Amino acid sequence: MADESEKNTDAGGSGKGLMLALVVLAVLGGAAGFGGGYFLGRDAPKRVAAAPVAAGAVAQAAPTPRPEGEAAAEHGTENAAAVEPAKEPEPPVELQVLALDPIITNVSNPAGAWARLEASVVCRKDLKDTPEIVRARVAEQIMIYLRSITLSEVEGASGLLNFREDLKTLVKSLNPDEVQDVLIRTLVVE
Repeated sequence: MADESEKNTDAGGSGKGLMLALVVLAVLGGAAGFGGGYFLGRDAPKRVAAAPVAAGAVAQAAPTPRPEGEAAAEHGTENAAAVEPAKEPEPPVELQVLALDPIITNVSNPAGAWARLEASVVCRKDLKDTPEIVRARVAEQIMIYLRSITLSEVEGASGLLNFREDLKTLVKSLNPDEVQDVLIRTLVVE
């Protein structure tokens, strides 16, 4: 009988210990959450004001302090500085997508391997040259680049990302002010 009473006491004691541990952990978790939220949230208005405005959204800027000259100009005092009119934002650049003809060429290594690339070029609508000339120049440079790569350079996701960045750099070097990006539709290497 004494053994059963000791077992019941131990079972009740361990349950109380578990409950106490859970309560302590809950209080510590709540305190950590409150403290983290307090310290991280205290500069939230600064972060929100400094965050860039999404395209098409209307920004409501906080009032900026004015120089003394502007304040004086409003009140009609003698040392009023000339107020410059606000500059209008530049209109967004109109872009177009020029689809390139499929480019088929051999690659440098392994011997006998071929690559077929279908891509497009994103560029400004107000090109200096005609779109046909831009397409031809870009296709020629991409073909030269494809002939210099090896199959191992374009293997895997990181290889494809590096390939895309190399193409973008190459194409932007042809017309730095006009060409914005390269879009790869398909790349087949066999």
